[in-house]
Amino acid sequence: MSNNFNFKEFFHHYEADSMPDDIQRYHVLWKSVIGQAVIDAASNCKKTQSLVEKQKAISWLSDFSQDFVHTCILADYDPVYVKNKIQPILKSHTKKPDKAFLVRLAPFTEKDII
Repeated sequence: MSNNFNFKEFFHHYEADSMPDDIQRYHVLWKSVIGQAVIDAASNCKKTQSLVEKQKAISWLSDFSQDFVHTCILADYDPVYVKNKIQPILKSHTKKPDKAFLVRLAPFTEKDII
């Protein structure tokens, strides 16, 4: 999926036309996206959909993807700092899915999940 969104242009326009409170609320919104990903990654829920969301969150937080970097920038966070802070959390809450989990995900393959 290609992303033609110009972040620099958006920031210039957004910050030039916004009040400090608006910018702060905007940063809080994006910080909550990162926070929700951490909550999902640390979840102990056993429901199939929750386990899928957990794996997606772990993957997103573990990879230094363009999407992760942009989200950190929109949250006014340094992506490297966030990644370094999140690594211990991920290590303590990640493990390979067991066979029972993979069997419950019948429409998915192990490659789709991991």
